[in-house]
Amino acid sequence: MEIATQAPRTDAAAYGGWFSNLTETLRAHVRQRRAYSATLRELDALSERDLNDLGLSRAMFHEIAREAARNA
Repeated sequence: MEIATQAPRTDAAAYGGWFSNLTETLRAHVRQRRAYSATLRELDALSERDLNDLGLSRAMFHEIAREAARNA
């Protein structure tokens, strides 16, 4: 029993910190990915006339979606 009482204990809180950071990072990634996908869907639904009125081309879609994801 001497060994069991002398064994160092691991602090559960130390492990909880990195895990909460990991989950927050994953949540942020999911939030950004959803914003990116939603923006692409909305832009893709626009007609050519709507795009011309807004001064946009389909080649700009991915950059616009990336910016929307960064701001999400």
